Amino acid sequence: MKIDSIHLYRISMPLETPYAVSRKVFHEITPVVAEVRGSGGELGWGEALITPGYTHESVEGGWDFCKHAASASIGTDPVAALAILRRQVDMHPCAASTLIAALEMLTAHDALRVMETTRIPLLAPCHAKDPEALKDEVNGLIESGFATLKVKAGFDVGKDLARLHTIAETARGRAALRIDANCGFSLDDARRYLDGLRGVPDIELLEQPCGSQDWESNAEVARISPVPVMLDESIYSLADIDRAASLPGIGFIKLKMKKAGGVERLCQALDHIHARGLLPVLGDGVSTEIGCWAEACVWRGRVRHAGEMNGFAKTRARLFEDPLIVEHGSLLMDAGRTPVIDRAVLNAHSVERESYTPARSCQTR
Repeated sequence: MKIDSIHLYRISMPLETPYAVSRKVFHEITPVVAEVRGSGGELGWGEALITPGYTHESVEGGWDFCKHAASASIGTDPVAALAILRRQVDMHPCAASTLIAALEMLTAHDALRVMETTRIPLLAPCHAKDPEALKDEVNGLIESGFATLKVKAGFDVGKDLARLHTIAETARGRAALRIDANCGFSLDDARRYLDGLRGVPDIELLEQPCGSQDWESNAEVARISPVPVMLDESIYSLADIDRAASLPGIGFIKLKMKKAGGVERLCQALDHIHARGLLPVLGDGVSTEIGCWAEACVWRGRVRHAGEMNGFAKTRARLFEDPLIVEHGSLLMDAGRTPVIDRAVLNAHSVERESYTPARSCQTR
């Protein structure tokens, strides 16, 4: 098989509800999407959202990387193209992952073969700010079958704690709470927050309290925290996992396919987390169905905690002709199912496109 064509899309998928993290508020998901077709008609899809500050990449730099890599890959063996792209993950993790994931789907990676119907428990985010609305939201999510709730923090310590207490009291005994600060705390803020969460029931973990490069502060938070700490933004490589494993109080590592460098490297990273005695959490909350489906495939047999591959559930429109189904708080993965893209939806949400074929190396539309 040779790579016959590559189409790159920049798309904009508006969200049903704004999604607030400490760094920004998402009103839409704007990933790069790659469509790769083989000489025998094989097809693969990949995507990644590049968020400056979360990654060292820039949006324009990532788009340029994908264009150059796509042009260079036309007519080559996909296995050879994968080898070249994997060597560039350290410098261009999200951009390279977009093409790598598409090529891994094209070549039918074993982890993407769904042989048995599987239900993957999903985490659900709590969006509401008003206390009464928040109580209603929490009750509604639990009644819908969600057993793990995400509580965002890293904004204002006092308000963060008030919101946590409302959620914890409402959910008491019925759901686990996963707190995510998204690097939003200074060390002093984190200490104040820890003082306020002591004794709060059902907390599963505290995710990424301080900056991605502030290993010293994150280590101190993990040392004094009454709950396990999980690192996300700090983790890109196996070496980062090793460093985290050396810190007392770090119990979990969060992975996303777009940071790991595709399916194969994601599987390797999950195995490495287990080997270091830590627990993995997997999933991208700002990915469309393309990335969420691939992460859900990898989740099977490798992770036991609720998945965070729920970005697809936040968008108004879906990219799959047969959309992913969430039933009783779990993502339903049907045996033998291969995703098919709804091209009308893809085209309606595309803001830029580049096409690469042997005959015409680049056609801009």
